[in-house]
Amino acid sequence: MTLILTPLYWFLDIFDRQRGRLFLWLPVLLGIGVSLYFATPLEPDLATFIYVATFAAFVAAFFFFLPAYLAPPF
Repeated sequence: MTLILTPLYWFLDIFDRQRGRLFLWLPVLLGIGVSLYFATPLEPDLATFIYVATFAAFVAAFFFFLPAYLAPPF
């Protein structure tokens, strides 16, 4: 069991050390999102936007109950 949890704790420790600088990762993530949008062969339809908005609402509700230590990676 310890062998499984050790990589998880290592991964969470990386985010814990970046706690004051996570805002600096926003341009990188925004660039990845724009690249993925332009890589799609077709324009997303209205149903796709509705699915994404619904998923975002569920994720926001999930974050509300998530402990502070686990929040940055998610």
